[in-house]
Formats: sequence, C-alpha cells, structure tokens
Amino acid sequence: MTSPRSWFDQGPMRGRYERGSIITTDDGTEWEIVGRLKQDDLQTEGKLVTRPSYAALKLHCMKANVDPSERSASESFARVYVQVPYLGTEFDDAQTRAAQADPAFQPDELEAYRTLSDHTVVSTFTPKFLGSKVSVQELSGFVPGGFLILVVWERVPGIPLGDTTGQATGYWTQSKRERKKIREAFKETFKEISSTVGIWPRPTSPHHLVWNFLTETLFWVGFRQFDRKKDIVWSETWLPAYDLVKTPPGDKWARMDWDGDTTCWIG
Repeated sequence: MTSPRSWFDQGPMRGRYERGSIITTDDGTEWEIVGRLKQDDLQTEGKLVTRPSYAALKLHCMKANVDPSERSASESFARVYVQVPYLGTEFDDAQTRAAQADPAFQPDELEAYRTLSDHTVVSTFTPKFLGSKVSVQELSGFVPGGFLILVVWERVPGIPLGDTTGQATGYWTQSKRERKKIREAFKETFKEISSTVGIWPRPTSPHHLVWNFLTETLFWVGFRQFDRKKDIVWSETWLPAYDLVKTPPGDKWARMDWDGDTTCWIG
C-alpha cells in the first residue's frame, strides 16, 4: 500500500482514473481522461510534519460529449489529490486512520487558478480555472473523512520554453526575432503580475513559460506551488534568471554590486 506508484491503482481508487474514464466537477461538467501523466507520493511521518500525507495524480483530459471538431479546443489538465495515511499506519483500523482526516485541506493550485481566472488581464496569459470537486473519502477510503479533491485547468496552446533543469531549451530554438518578442512579452506580463495578483509559479524556471506563435501570447503556467508577492520591481536581471539571455561567465548580474551593463548579453 505504500508503493509511490500504487495509490491510484488499488483499493477505492482502482480503475477510477484510467484512460477513457469520466470525472466530474462540482458544476456538473464531465471530463474524459485522455491519459495519466505524473503521480506524486507525499506520504510522510505524522510526527515530523504539520501537513497531511497525500498522493497526487496529474491527468490529461478533454471535455466529454462534445463535437469531435471541438475536442482539441477543450483540452485540459487535471490533478487529483487524495489524503493517504501517515507512514506506518497504512494497515491500522479505519477509526485510527480517520483520526488523521483533514477535510479543510486546499491545494495551492486551486487557490492560484481561481485567483488568476478572476483577474481581467492576468487571466489572458495564465491557464483558466475550469472547475473543481471537493469531497471527502468514504469509510472504505485510505483515510475515512480525509480529502479527495479534483482541480481542472486549461491546457494553454503553445510551445514550452524551458525544462525542469532551468534551461530555456525551447526558447533558444527560436529565431532571434521571435526571442525578442518573447522577452518583450515576458517583461510586460511580469510587470502585470507584480502590480496585481502577485502570484508567481515556483520555482523560478523557464519551464513555467509557454509561447503561442499565432497570438504572440506568453503564458505563465504550472501553479501547483506558488509564491505570493506583489510589487516586485522589474529589472533586466530577471532575463538571465529565466535563461532568456546568455551572459558572460561569472554571473556578475546576480551580485549586489553589478553595474547594470548588459552590452555583452546575448538575447
């Protein structure tokens, strides 16, 4: 029961999130699972942490029962969060596991996508919140009374600009002209986020950026974890921080005494 890949393939979760299965948000919208993407196991020892243990599964979905010509436009991502027992208590009786229940838990990305979608401008360059379902597990669940939460958000169209190593691999395959457009859009959207919602995807990395060539829109994505800070002052140092320029060796731009010289930067 403690295998990091097994939580969604056993017990009450078995068969619920397979390809072709239907999941439903609180507003009644049905989503068909196209594929399972990534599962995370955050099972911990209760005495060491203040947060509950849980497993999370990311899904690729499409709106169910729509015209085939509209399916691609209804693509979405979803994540299921299910509370699981603390390490060493997996086989305790239901009453003991139920004592761990935390029905008030809310994933960060649920708060983030709701907030972003409510803002008139920021919502145009961040994934739209498409729905959620907040429920609790039944007596047969891993943690009776514990949370079982579904979050669904838009899959934005475009090319990912980076990867999880912190390198903007997708960005550097673009033409010099296209890279300039991206940097300009980055600066504009950065300032908009800073002056309004102040919600930043964590960690700082270009894999949180997606570029749409057709609309010349730079999307900020990946709000599973985020920092909330408003009025961050824009400076050119944010460009190398996201690998959107190449700088001379030594990273002088990251030092407090940097003189602001960008003449040797390559964009």
